Amino acid sequence: YGPVTPASSHVLAKTTPPHLTGLIFSLKQTGVPLGGALAGIVVPPLVLAAGWRMALAVIAVVCLVLAFLAQPTRRRLDDERDPGRRLGLGALFAPLKLVVGKPQLRGLAFASLCYATVQMCLMGFLVNYLVRDLAMSLVEAGATLAVAQTGGVIGRVVWGFIADRWIAPRRMLGLLGLMMAIGASLASAFTTAWPIPLLYAACLLFGAAAIGWNGVHLAQIARLAPGGKVGLATGGTLFFSYFGVFAGPPLFGALVGAGLSYGGAYLLLVVPALTIGLRFSLSQPHAAPSPSRAATG
Repeated sequence: YGPVTPASSHVLAKTTPPHLTGLIFSLKQTGVPLGGALAGIVVPPLVLAAGWRMALAVIAVVCLVLAFLAQPTRRRLDDERDPGRRLGLGALFAPLKLVVGKPQLRGLAFASLCYATVQMCLMGFLVNYLVRDLAMSLVEAGATLAVAQTGGVIGRVVWGFIADRWIAPRRMLGLLGLMMAIGASLASAFTTAWPIPLLYAACLLFGAAAIGWNGVHLAQIARLAPGGKVGLATGGTLFFSYFGVFAGPPLFGALVGAGLSYGGAYLLLVVPALTIGLRFSLSQPHAAPSPSRAATG
């Protein structure tokens, strides 16, 4: 999973027109929630019909077929690779060194840690919350999570489009943080008295921000990365993002296990979202990159 986003950012930085950077990166990121939705639709019936081993085998075959179909395009897009280049510890730590040494990238990395924490806690615990505290059926809670995922798919495209045209990307990321804070606040207040349409609307808003921020974020990394180092900058930033992915949910779960309510745990998510949201919203936007630099990464 780790190499996919840096590699795709490197390719897109070389091939995307500068004025479409946010939109194209956001469109690429819709593959994540759409793929998850597709897996949710296809895999369970396959497991029931043929068993989990056959389901895994089918997925493996699909991946191999896609890898084979990608080869003609890969040769053209990998024209910069150097098969003779050796890997070493210096190369492994180069992405972190690049991100930590550039303040603008460092800020984006910390923001991604906070936002990824909010995203994974929304996706990982919403169903449990609705089933346990709101007495929803598993199907109803799953449908509510699907609404949040749908908000993320729509948000990734819409926010990228807006960041290309009307709102500076850094400020857009700040506004998304504020939206996450509002969404987490609403989620903390869920009760059985909430009408289903209102519950769906709150989850749609929460998902649009907490799942929809990635495309704008990755496009901004590509804009700020030094020439030819989009992949390195993305990989270094995602080190911090994935720290939020694997550390945030266990911390959330530990708090609930220690006696804090799900609502109380979601309310705590307001803190990182609001902190980054205010910081990015109120700061001055970075100067726009030159077209040639944005196009080449």
